[in-house]
Amino acid sequence: MAGLNKSTKGPSSQPRVWQLQFWVAPLVFLVQRLYTWRSLLLNNAIMALPLSEKSPVSVVCIADMHSNAARRTTLPSGDILIHTGDLAASGSSASSKELQATLDWLQAQPHAHKIVVVGSDIFLPREKLNLDGITYLEDSSATIVSTNGRRLKVFGSAKSANYTSAAFQKPSVTADDVKAMPTDADVFITHGTPRVHVDAYIGRVHLLRDLWRVHVLGQQGRVRPRLHVFGHVHGDHGQELLHFDTQPAAYEKTCVSEGGAALGLLVLAKECVRSILMLGSVVPKTKAVRVNAAVRDIGNDTGMPIKVYI
Repeated sequence: MAGLNKSTKGPSSQPRVWQLQFWVAPLVFLVQRLYTWRSLLLNNAIMALPLSEKSPVSVVCIADMHSNAARRTTLPSGDILIHTGDLAASGSSASSKELQATLDWLQAQPHAHKIVVVGSDIFLPREKLNLDGITYLEDSSATIVSTNGRRLKVFGSAKSANYTSAAFQKPSVTADDVKAMPTDADVFITHGTPRVHVDAYIGRVHLLRDLWRVHVLGQQGRVRPRLHVFGHVHGDHGQELLHFDTQPAAYEKTCVSEGGAALGLLVLAKECVRSILMLGSVVPKTKAVRVNAAVRDIGNDTGMPIKVYI
């Protein structure tokens, strides 16, 4: 009993999160750390380069404001404003009044285009809401013409993982869901989060497979949008650049338990060494950006709006 009391006394005796992750799956843990480290190296190099697009479009991304946060958030300027869902407080308790207050706030923003998907907190029918000046997407697409003349095709879906009785919840992806995803979209907006990319490792595997898989089993991902904005997972706010080389495939295949953890570790170790030796002279082409725009983190409004260029 004395040993039990000693082992459980005080916060210092509790294992850290990274220790638990390492003990459960050491190879996967190392793959995740190498992927994150190399991505940071490449991201820093790429951010120092001039924009390759002659007519870049700025996109401001927000999600999971849950009513009150919207009134306390100052948004950066931009061409397009995207809100990826959870505008109201929570589930069936969301009233049309509180939801409309957030929509009114969005309508008052100066961005030329405002695009919204709802999320797991909205049960109210669209007909009860004033959406003037807002492009609302629900498994549908729209073409946006930016102020500089660029045309962008945008697809939006409110679906997310089925874990409560909330709105737009689905246990798994269906053939109809996949068919609804256009292969020529420039921007994807989903409330749900793709697996192993800015998702705290609890995202949806089907979004990873249909949108992002690059080399797994010799197959390319079905869709490669230039920008994918999502939310829902409050604890992993941020953005990630997608590098189309051997690194993402090794990382994804390992983390979704498709085997090859040892091989994935070797591939990532090689790419890390290559990045250190050749950084600045060889940078993989960056084709896409993933953004988890959730501004509410575990009960606290800690995330900031994210602005990207495409």
